[in-house]
Amino acid sequence: MAIFGGKRKKIGVDHRRMRTFTLPNRLLHTLKNAILIILLVLIAFAELAFGSVHVSLEDVWNSLTAQSMVNENLRMVVVSSRLPRALTAIFAGSSLALGGMLMQTLFRNPLAGPSVLGVSSGASLGVALLVLSGGIIAATDLTPAAIAMAAIAGALAVLLVISFAARRLSDNTTLLIFGVMLSFFTGAIVDALQFHSSNESLRKYITWGMGSFSGTGMEEIAIMAIAVIAGVLAILPLLRKLDIFYWVLHMLKVWN
Repeated sequence: MAIFGGKRKKIGVDHRRMRTFTLPNRLLHTLKNAILIILLVLIAFAELAFGSVHVSLEDVWNSLTAQSMVNENLRMVVVSSRLPRALTAIFAGSSLALGGMLMQTLFRNPLAGPSVLGVSSGASLGVALLVLSGGIIAATDLTPAAIAMAAIAGALAVLLVISFAARRLSDNTTLLIFGVMLSFFTGAIVDALQFHSSNESLRKYITWGMGSFSGTGMEEIAIMAIAVIAGVLAILPLLRKLDIFYWVLHMLKVWN
């Protein structure tokens, strides 16, 4: 094979050695995934069992399987309070991990993420414009759906700006720096809105910014599940291309 520039060299590949190490690596990768899944299930059951009201694992299982032998109060604690929190954490965490993986692969930078590129700041700006601007809708009358839509609109607006800048900037490092600058710019606007907002609006915005897994019902979780599953299905055809893209870039760096 020819090296890019310079003398031509032949790179020998020991196929027997590759076959020797391929199977153990695949087994190790499968074992890691299995361990992570088991840990996820154990942590989810711990979330359902432990809290201000202790529930035994047997009662947790009976509550999830709708057994009649479990106490009705314990069933309400598990099914109506703790199960929505656990499912919200699982879907929110999986979506963040998926988005982070795509951005880190695309920008070839382990630091790339929604916060670095300004997407998170755009979501905060969208909510700040809705909650802190003192518009027609009072802060106490805002619904969670309206706040969520404002966050999505703000994040998409910043993402469009990043996409437009990506066509003008040839270097990914420069694009990351542009994202950091955009994050500081949107953060400055949010600080100005906070300074001029009322106490009630500021309290609602800070409460939203702190985040919480409580207060979600099965309807909200169903929307989250549909969004996460749709995202996964949309990304699955790209995984092979992303792997090839990352491998080619790595080999070009090695052969440089």
